[in-house]
Amino acid sequence: MSAQKKTWHVAGMHCPHCETAILRAVKDLDGLSQPQADYRAGTLTAEWEESRLPEKTLAERIAQAGYELKSESKSLLRRALTLLGVDCLYGYLVHHFEFYQE
Repeated sequence: MSAQKKTWHVAGMHCPHCETAILRAVKDLDGLSQPQADYRAGTLTAEWEESRLPEKTLAERIAQAGYELKSESKSLLRRALTLLGVDCLYGYLVHHFEFYQE
């Protein structure tokens, strides 16, 4: 199976240091190449070969660094709010409305 470009939401990233921590955590994983972390969007994007690197293994490595890996589709609200320049609403929604769960 060939590599595919994939984006995941990474919960807990707040600053450039968080980006660096994520990149350090995944840099030596076989099956993941060209990783890019973006704390503003809360994402990790990379070329991913699922047959060589199960998503569970990636999630475990991210968790060891103190973050939580989630699927890209669950971060659509955050991405939309970031593009609109009102990403502070994301935290408000998550923390104040129990019905919104990622």
